[in-house]
Amino acid sequence: MFFAWQKKTDDRAGKLKNKTEIIGIAVWLLIAAFVMISSWHLGLGEYENPGPGFFPFWSALLLGVLSLTMVGKIYLHNDAAAIGGKVDLWKDLNWGKNTVIIAALFAYCLVLTKLGYLLSTMALMMLMFYVGRMKPWAVIAGSMLAVLLSYFIFFYGLKTPLPRGIWGF
Repeated sequence: MFFAWQKKTDDRAGKLKNKTEIIGIAVWLLIAAFVMISSWHLGLGEYENPGPGFFPFWSALLLGVLSLTMVGKIYLHNDAAAIGGKVDLWKDLNWGKNTVIIAALFAYCLVLTKLGYLLSTMALMMLMFYVGRMKPWAVIAGSMLAVLLSYFIFFYGLKTPLPRGIWGF
């Protein structure tokens, strides 16, 4: 079905777009299958007592189901205009900020046990708020509030052990 506000696309462009989407979906299905198999080997446990593979298994299953629904959507709606609108989402994305955040999350994983939860999470939150172009006082206040609230909720409320780091806090 074609609406007045939709652009007509070349039939070859729609087929190419469908091929690249199917390749992407196949990659996500392979990742989901790998995670499901690995999680199964870790052990799922039971609902009342989940094992280490419980959450990754069900997350990967959900990823696989969502990927299969995308395949069905492509074949049921073979209209390039109905599917092709998603490609424009990536056009105006600020890749620099996203790259900084991803690098910061990797660094956070590496320093969390060495610096401890409070310091490493404070640094991560300050960077995230700074990248979001908040005022300096809001960066510091927001970071402190987020870190302290999460610390009290997890450490005292839920009795979850958090990494203390080399300074013991």
